[in-house]
Amino acid sequence: MLHPQRSQMKAVCNRDIKTRLPAGGRLFIFAAAFVLAFTCCLTASAQENNRPRRGAPSKSDVVISRNIEYARVGEKRLLLDIAVPKNVQRPPLVVWVHGGGWRKGSKGNGGRIRGLVDQGFAIASINYRLSGEAQFPAQIHDCKAAIRWLRAHAKKYGYDAKRIGVAGSSAGGHLVALLATSGGVAELEGEVGGNLDRSSRVQAVCDLWGPTDFLQMDARAIPGGRLVHNAANSPEAQLIGGPIQENKEKVARANPITYVDHTDPPLLIIHGEQDKVVPVHQSELLVKACQRAGVPVQYHALPGEGHGAKGFPPEKMNALMLAFFQKHLRVKPDNQAAAIRQAAATKQAAGREFVDLFDGKTLAGWQPRSGQAKYEVQGGAIVGHTAKEGPNTFLCTTRDYANFELELEVRCDPGLNSGIQIRSHVYAVDTPQRSKPKRIRKAGETFGYQVEISANGNAGRIWDEGRDTKWHDAEPTDETKRAYRPGEWNQYRIVAVGNHIRTWINGVAIADIHDDNTSDANNAEGFIGLQVHRIRPDAGPFEVRWRNIRIRELSVHPGINKSFENVKPADFVERFEKEGREIFDLRNQIVSACGITPGMTIADIGAGTGLFTRLLAPATGEKGKVYAVDIAEEFVAHIEQTCRDLKLKNVQGVVCMQDNVMLPPQSIDLAFVSATYHHFEFPHQTLTSIRRALRPGGRLIVIDFRRQPSKSSPWILNHVRAGQSVVTREILAAGFKLAEEKELLKDQYFLVFQKADLKSPR
Repeated sequence: MLHPQRSQMKAVCNRDIKTRLPAGGRLFIFAAAFVLAFTCCLTASAQENNRPRRGAPSKSDVVISRNIEYARVGEKRLLLDIAVPKNVQRPPLVVWVHGGGWRKGSKGNGGRIRGLVDQGFAIASINYRLSGEAQFPAQIHDCKAAIRWLRAHAKKYGYDAKRIGVAGSSAGGHLVALLATSGGVAELEGEVGGNLDRSSRVQAVCDLWGPTDFLQMDARAIPGGRLVHNAANSPEAQLIGGPIQENKEKVARANPITYVDHTDPPLLIIHGEQDKVVPVHQSELLVKACQRAGVPVQYHALPGEGHGAKGFPPEKMNALMLAFFQKHLRVKPDNQAAAIRQAAATKQAAGREFVDLFDGKTLAGWQPRSGQAKYEVQGGAIVGHTAKEGPNTFLCTTRDYANFELELEVRCDPGLNSGIQIRSHVYAVDTPQRSKPKRIRKAGETFGYQVEISANGNAGRIWDEGRDTKWHDAEPTDETKRAYRPGEWNQYRIVAVGNHIRTWINGVAIADIHDDNTSDANNAEGFIGLQVHRIRPDAGPFEVRWRNIRIRELSVHPGINKSFENVKPADFVERFEKEGREIFDLRNQIVSACGITPGMTIADIGAGTGLFTRLLAPATGEKGKVYAVDIAEEFVAHIEQTCRDLKLKNVQGVVCMQDNVMLPPQSIDLAFVSATYHHFEFPHQTLTSIRRALRPGGRLIVIDFRRQPSKSSPWILNHVRAGQSVVTREILAAGFKLAEEKELLKDQYFLVFQKADLKSPR
């Protein structure tokens, strides 16, 4: 059974890892991983074997808050405990949900054993209403209320609201699995505790031997099973309010598998193969559902282990959990404080990891332009051979780059000068050279910034190739002249961010320029090229070699999305949804112009407050679907809540990344991007993920501000990085073709693109 708001989808990234681990040792009760602060830190008289290991935080190193009321239902107070390490800035939070068959247990049942707080995590443990107090879905309502409360109070207690993991065992495993799969399901969200403007979604989930499909438990029980789950008084029956075989719809509603889809967070599932309480088959069902939907899942079946895995070595259990949360909540194992500082620095730089531009074997991803010099691969290097005729030749990347850090090694024959083109282009038609109008540059010739390679003292300087034909930087110094080593391999580093371009050779800083002409679209981005300079008929032949070419892309507009950190949706509703804002005034006409037919699947990318999501959903109808995609979890939670209020059942929220819309391949018919493209910090990667998500022939609609240097307001010029021509060029380069431009708006353009067949020219 599939819940109408969540659908299972074809696997897109099967990351299943199933391992059989040897038994042995005594029980490591994993609950301790989340109650260390409440045990070893608070129990001054702890016995020697219960004391934390060397390096674990002392009481003074951890801020502990106990019995905090996160919600009240009638006279029932729902409580939680929090422990936060003092020496880590904004650590991730892991929340423990206790077991006990939903009818007993409490947040304090963790035992006096080691935990995660000494590994740089904040931890929390929650109570929820037991089955003797309220029937399902009260328990998941309470868990979601706790997550919302924890997210709303993150700043007060000092942990990171955007990095929350959960873990639980047995009945707690069932509830954390539901937290993983039921994000945005209205009937399971509830309204307990308020904070409905906050998301209850979590980023990583550890399910320890939790049940899933109650109806199959007895049929797949191993010999000697301790419970009859079909009985009228079983824990499952008490949870849902009646015998499970007589209440199949209620069972389906409590089944985490009902709601699995590709937007779910990564799961770690561990289960003993000889479990006589919850058959291991229960976890196998969830693993298979995750695989089908493309949800990252790591599965460990423990041979010979029963319920609670009492014979499994505690240090191995601890290592599995720790590694999982370190990976998916982005924490490095050794130095947590340094890891957090590095994460903050990375976020500030808005950068990505280095990737190779040259695979060391082929010229894939490169194409020659302009001249007649030849390029080949020899010994893991690109080798350029000079030609005596024609203009300079360039081996160029097949896509453009805007802001980046580029590193490579180069060795050039003495007697030859060369260069590295950045943000460069070719002339589309014969064009007078800007510095010398009488000289005509032929169509196909290259122009743009060039970082010099030569032994004449100018190496590393920035030349304007084929256009202004001048040096952009200051005269070289004695130190910069000595940086380049003729005839040897030289390490080049180039960093381009906005109008600021810097170069280094062998660690020596060479050029440092600010070019005010980067408002020119041709200076803001372009290809990277490796030059082989033309030579005189009586010279050469020469060679120039390049190797270890790699690039780290940086945000094309650093800080553009800073205002969406810890956003308050109500403030943006007031700003965005008001008369006088063109796309608000013409919102209905815009939707009508999108050519939506019933049953379509649409992604509203950069959905914000959900203005268009709420209009697109009725347009595609009950058989269609709308993904509300946004980088801010608060916006996604707001959209899901407002759509629930409006009884729009075909809307699903998706929290995306800076460079990925997080939609599965061929899952949508239309990608709708309104007043959001200028917020794409990594446009090529984001467009690639959109193209991948579109079905064959799918469309991309982009509505954004017209940016005209001589006409636009200062706000537009500062806030919007590129105009229509640059945006169009970027989208075409990502594998689309322009289908139509609609003349509907005055202040913004309305472009319709179609997913192109890359086997044919665009």
